[in-house]
Amino acid sequence: MSNKTISPISLFSIRLEMIRGGEDIGVGTGFIYFDIESDSHYLITNYHVLTARSPSRPSFLLPGYPDSPDEIRWNVLNKNMDSVISGSINLLESSGIEWLEHSKRKEGVDIVAIKIHFPSDVTIVSQDKLGLIDDIELEVGSDLFIVGYPHGIAVEDIFPLWKKGTIASEPLIRPKGLSRFYIDATTTPGMSGSPVFAVENRQLVDLQGQETNAFKGFQQGKVSALDAINNIDISKLQPTNKKHFQLVGIYSGRLVDGKKDPSIGIVWTKQLIEELFSNQIPTMHPYPPHKLGD
Repeated sequence: MSNKTISPISLFSIRLEMIRGGEDIGVGTGFIYFDIESDSHYLITNYHVLTARSPSRPSFLLPGYPDSPDEIRWNVLNKNMDSVISGSINLLESSGIEWLEHSKRKEGVDIVAIKIHFPSDVTIVSQDKLGLIDDIELEVGSDLFIVGYPHGIAVEDIFPLWKKGTIASEPLIRPKGLSRFYIDATTTPGMSGSPVFAVENRQLVDLQGQETNAFKGFQQGKVSALDAINNIDISKLQPTNKKHFQLVGIYSGRLVDGKKDPSIGIVWTKQLIEELFSNQIPTMHPYPPHKLGD
């Protein structure tokens, strides 16, 4: 029998439907971030997914949108992971909804965090549940995965697609002084707001049974290092390769210059996500949609 399971990262990304007057006007991606200080869960996505507006020019709608969405719909799995539970965030002017935006939003930082409350019977997978590492050194040519919903496509109506890419610009260089970098990846509409992960294969030794007890005894000071070593059967310590992931940022669209599209994507760094919480700027929609018919 296989011991393989679904990657928790595939439960991390959430498909977001942009709704106006009950009609679907667009699609994006988001993910759940747990803030320890407030003991709260937040939906992280792009500013333009919530508003259909550019963060640097919010008075203008993005091309192709009739208005800002008045609702963001989402789907997650129940705790048994055998059915889908739906919910939504009301963005109408009357809702008085607030979100956190970055202090450099006017300069183009395209990230928001909006507090979200889930029913008690859903599966919530936030960044602290992914078993991530934080010591992968990023460099030009490093492999990445953008985990989202290209053109809104989901596997079995819930699971995201993993699109592979590479870092296309020097991570230490900040274009226009902003904490972002560029990636070479075949991305599409619907992937805005996707989490981006670096990946690295590492060898691990899996301690089991007697070996685990010996190591724990040493950690707890119950046995000496020599006794712990003597209780370990070296023949059972077989290294295995395992992929390790690091959340490096959030994808927000492609680098387009007029009619030129070099197939280069934009990733805002994880540092900016963390700054949403360390330097909180609660904000209401600058141009909130009115209820149709009012």
